[in-house]
Amino acid sequence: MVVPGYRTPAVSGVSGSSTRRVLFAGLALVLLAGCGVVGGGSRSGNSRFVSVEGRFLVVMPDDREEATETVPTPVGNLETHSVIGRVNDEESFGVFYADVPETTGEIDIDASFEGAIANSIAASPGLALVYRNQTFAYGGPALDFVLEAADRKVWARIAIIGRRTYLIQHSGPNLPETGRHYEEYVDTFEVLTRRQAEELGDV
Repeated sequence: MVVPGYRTPAVSGVSGSSTRRVLFAGLALVLLAGCGVVGGGSRSGNSRFVSVEGRFLVVMPDDREEATETVPTPVGNLETHSVIGRVNDEESFGVFYADVPETTGEIDIDASFEGAIANSIAASPGLALVYRNQTFAYGGPALDFVLEAADRKVWARIAIIGRRTYLIQHSGPNLPETGRHYEEYVDTFEVLTRRQAEELGDV
């Protein structure tokens, strides 16, 4: 889906589609980098996590790590935020979000989704795209996609809400029960208003 009347201006000699791919390189790389092997083999418990700045709620593993990174792009630095919840040394869940600068013009939904997939594959040697479905979630356009290898799988949903982009992701063994873990996880994710996030964050 393309936003009606959309035309992305060229930025610093880079086409709108190319710029969009660069912007989403940070999105894919931040989360996928956090989904590798980690120490410890015991399974972590789950609890509710509320991000006031991110304006979202999700139930994820208690063993969490939050990070903010600045990614250089043709239109300036893009600040990316992530929280990774680790189940054990093989399985993790993550939420990423970033605000796309106004200077990029209106968002080309198709180019955004294609860039996210392309960069996810580039960041994950051995994984191949096996599923994709464009949908609508949290009040905006979204894309569900799955990357797979013989022993590992990555389930992900990217959603664009206004100028903010969210990536909800799960990485784990390529097993049927792991897929069910992702379905249960993504069902807990909610986009909140600032007031809702502040009220829930105080509970």
